[in-house]
Amino acid sequence: MDDWDATGASIKSFNYSSDQWMDKPGDGSDTGVNFWFGNGDGVLTFSQDIALGEGTYVVSSESMGENASFHLEINGEAGEDLDLTGYNNWLTQEFEYSVTEDTESATVSVVFDVKQGGWGYINNVKIVDKDSHQSCDDPAEPVEEPEEDTSVEAPIYVEKVKGVGADFITGVDVSSYVAEKNSGVKYYDYSGNELSDQGFFDFLAGCGVNYVRVRVWNDPTDGNGGYYGGGNCDLEVARQIGVWASNAGMKVLIDFHYSDFWADPGKQTSPKSMAAMSVDEKAEAIEQFTKESLESLLSSGVNVGMVQIGNETNNGVAGENSWENMAKIFSAGSRAVRAVASETERQILVAVHFTNPEKSGNMTGYAAKLDQYGVDYDVFASSYYPYWHGTLENLNSVLSTIADTYDKMVMVAETSYLHTWEDGDGHTNTEYEGKTGDSYGYDISVQGQANE
Repeated sequence: MDDWDATGASIKSFNYSSDQWMDKPGDGSDTGVNFWFGNGDGVLTFSQDIALGEGTYVVSSESMGENASFHLEINGEAGEDLDLTGYNNWLTQEFEYSVTEDTESATVSVVFDVKQGGWGYINNVKIVDKDSHQSCDDPAEPVEEPEEDTSVEAPIYVEKVKGVGADFITGVDVSSYVAEKNSGVKYYDYSGNELSDQGFFDFLAGCGVNYVRVRVWNDPTDGNGGYYGGGNCDLEVARQIGVWASNAGMKVLIDFHYSDFWADPGKQTSPKSMAAMSVDEKAEAIEQFTKESLESLLSSGVNVGMVQIGNETNNGVAGENSWENMAKIFSAGSRAVRAVASETERQILVAVHFTNPEKSGNMTGYAAKLDQYGVDYDVFASSYYPYWHGTLENLNSVLSTIADTYDKMVMVAETSYLHTWEDGDGHTNTEYEGKTGDSYGYDISVQGQANE
């Protein structure tokens, strides 16, 4: 397709991309043109002029995406609109068109009607003579090419997981990316080419990542302009990472810790600015902070798809540790997300986050408390580090029970597994050989990590 046009929209991303995780019908290639709309709705048209002789032709195109529909046109005659239904849900439209006499030029178009935040891929646009079954841009006898062997020699084997649908999140937390780059870290593609910042996130998307998680601390500084470390994850860092991820066609999960530094079961410290507040004042401040942060991110073009209201909040959130007060903080964060989603006409999921699923009674108890206090949320998220958190069977049982009992979506928000006992950075390892009490259900190797 030679030309494109968009009317009344803010196109945040438009490029020809390679995605090895695409599973398309047709020629089996892994390339396509993709786009993402940022701050407005609009129409995006791909078109090409082609000479057609007398006869009947079949135009076809494959597409996938979300919050968008597409149809085919020839010289203004249009086929039906098809709604796109998610990643790797490829839809094929065919449109038949008859020419009664030779024409020097016919305009063939693929037209997308895209809502704010919508995205899509287009691939395998073809026009074929219905009688001869020959492509109009290649009149030679069709040649059936053997299917490409995409297997590679590698020190690990990764089996494809069956039954993973387009709504399944395959995410990565890259909250420390900016701090790492500022310290001199470099990233490379499979061919050894150094990646730019945008190139790094395009690379992630090309490897099948569809979500990026970024933690946000309220004020991770010491008051003299010095950062605490840990990635220096303030709102500005989240904005930078969020824009790159969004430009690559991925969604972003904003992980509000509601603290100035790490929040986990062992520490849920109030932000400095809220330390002297009552719980009601703190809830109001949390709501305002969440709302203003999201509005700022969205106005910068960050495609926020989910917001985490707290991080591993087993024993508290924002310095509050009674369930009555915790529920006020959770509800304040949730109200802010719902308000921004309504104002911007977006779908933004609200997630709560706990850990220690091996203590199954505790996890179901957290869900029961959320229900008791009327906390409004969509996703119940758990951390799962298998050397601490029990078996996969138990995790499945716990999350399934919560999903079925409270009609919620469930998610593993964090996971990892070690591939070596050796020290790689001079910092004390979380896991070390001979440590008691931890369970290793997989080999301590690259292959073991892949299996986990």
